[in-house]
Amino acid sequence: MYDGIDSQEYDGDVTISNYYKTYINNIRKNGGDIILSFGGASNEPIEAPISDVKKIVDIYLKAIANYGLTLIDFEGGFLGHIDALDRHIAAITEVIKAKPDIKISYTLPVDGAPGLMGFNGNGTTFLKKLHDAGITPSLVNGMSMEFGQGSNANLFECARLSLEGDAANDTDGSKKGAIKQLSEIWTNLTPKELYAMTGLCTMFGKHLNGKVNTVADQREINKYFVGDKGLGNVSGWDASIDSDPAKGGGGYNVGDYSKAVADYNPELLGSHVVADVH
Repeated sequence: MYDGIDSQEYDGDVTISNYYKTYINNIRKNGGDIILSFGGASNEPIEAPISDVKKIVDIYLKAIANYGLTLIDFEGGFLGHIDALDRHIAAITEVIKAKPDIKISYTLPVDGAPGLMGFNGNGTTFLKKLHDAGITPSLVNGMSMEFGQGSNANLFECARLSLEGDAANDTDGSKKGAIKQLSEIWTNLTPKELYAMTGLCTMFGKHLNGKVNTVADQREINKYFVGDKGLGNVSGWDASIDSDPAKGGGGYNVGDYSKAVADYNPELLGSHVVADVH
């Protein structure tokens, strides 16, 4: 288990653990809720080491029961592991049968560079597998990592291109953007439904390549994607950067990014929207 705050990792079993329950209960008492995310850069999914799909299903169902979850997320750190992906889809199909009201989201890398706007090949392949299995996620959260070489110096513009692409200059299909890619898979969804199905998770502060996602950029994302566009989710990573301005290159106060993310107002959309910080 990784706490997302001070980079500490802890041994634990999510099916029986009381880890963070006091914190979670306080959130729920104040009208909020939590999404438990599986996977990520520091962890492999249980589908990688475990080949028994029934055992995988049992673990997920016990974790859902233990934390009273209504939403679960999977971060796509295992997109290149085809066997694990197939086991995941088989397991999630059974989880949905057992818990038809559960909302499932996927956090997958997106880019906004000239050579690639949207999900990479592994990402689109996985999304097609989900669709072909009859699974429509409640949310596909685009996680903007290090924007590639030649990308715009304005990180808001990079984030926008990662989702909406650059159709006017898309001569080879590499500049579609995530929403267009989703529309080619879930062809039955309207543009409004596709935006509601899509999220954006940007990195806070200064990137390793020297580019900076400022608090102003984060607020510009809110302004652009709220209202008629109705993006389903705005979030960011990570909390350790938000709590330590020196780590993010300075120029902001503790909590500024979290406040900007929280300003993405669900009431303006007329539907349920989640704002969170990874």
